Amino acid sequence: MTVISDPFANPSPFALPGSVVEYSLNVVNTGQKLDEDTVILTDQLPPEIKLIVNPPTAFTFTEGATATGLNMSWVDVTNTGDGVSFSTDGSVFTYTPMPDGTGADAAITHVRFAMTGEMTARMDGIPDPEFTITYRAIIK
Repeated sequence: MTVISDPFANPSPFALPGSVVEYSLNVVNTGQKLDEDTVILTDQLPPEIKLIVNPPTAFTFTEGATATGLNMSWVDVTNTGDGVSFSTDGSVFTYTPMPDGTGADAAITHVRFAMTGEMTARMDGIPDPEFTITYRAIIK
């Protein structure tokens, strides 16, 4: 977790209520190719944060030095066909976020990321295939 900003606009921000923090999930494949559309990550959010779901760049997928062959799409909170889904209990991922004035939703307890494509296998002599998913939240 990285603190992006705090409510007092400190040049070196602190993790205070109202601060924006950024989470990064880094995935590295050190083994074999993974079948098409089988890479799914679920992240349980700390109860002290509310997930930012607006603007459309709320969730980013970034390839590492070696491409993975995967992709993740994010359109917006109303699109049920993209690669991001939300839950308020960790078992049912059909919740439609209702962002507040900050673009965040405090009811979300879990977020799921579904990649499309086949994940490239590890190959000797080159960096392992990897990707990072980044998202932001606000400390309650």
